[in-house]
Amino acid sequence: MSSEGWFDEEFLDFAVEAEHVDLLIFAYAHLLLPAYKKRTNLLADRLEDARRRPRVHLEFGEGSSESMKYAMNKLAGCVDSWGLNERECIKYLGAESERVEDLASAALTALKKYDLLRICIHTSRFTLACSRLNPKREIEALTSACKAAAALTMGGNLAENLGRVERLPKSSVEPRVEKVEELNLIVVPTYVNPSPRILTGLGDCFSAVQAVVALGR
Repeated sequence: MSSEGWFDEEFLDFAVEAEHVDLLIFAYAHLLLPAYKKRTNLLADRLEDARRRPRVHLEFGEGSSESMKYAMNKLAGCVDSWGLNERECIKYLGAESERVEDLASAALTALKKYDLLRICIHTSRFTLACSRLNPKREIEALTSACKAAAALTMGGNLAENLGRVERLPKSSVEPRVEKVEELNLIVVPTYVNPSPRILTGLGDCFSAVQAVVALGR
């Protein structure tokens, strides 16, 4: 989708109805100019009218807060999962700080308010999920995404790098799996590459992998 909200409507019509499509990932709303924020209505209508709607993950961004907040509300009920970094969690969900406890508290509140399956927050030191899904699936999703992002930092062949990730140290954040208000809170430390060759695209890589593992059917 462009900054004016133009996207391939034919593909979207196909994707929301196709029997073999289990997951759609959207990362566009923060790129919309405020004057075009209502282009989200078209996406919401397609998802609401779909005969067989796949699960949907919405990834946030730090562009237009007006367009992003509009999408948060307009897509409520059409989206299953949100993904944010710590700054976006403060900006959009009202977290008081970048501490695990404050990010988790804001995510739990938003998950209930917007009736989501899960919210994933990723930082350079840890990732966390507030979720209604099985915690084992969330642990797998977060761990797999951390490995993929760490492998990407090494440059070269991503598949080969995956086998080298386990040699990297992890951050000092303690892993956690617990129940909070009948919802699952999972915290997983990230891998730390002291000599990264690539830093661009890590968030996109992480977001795609965690969404596929957590939401894939």
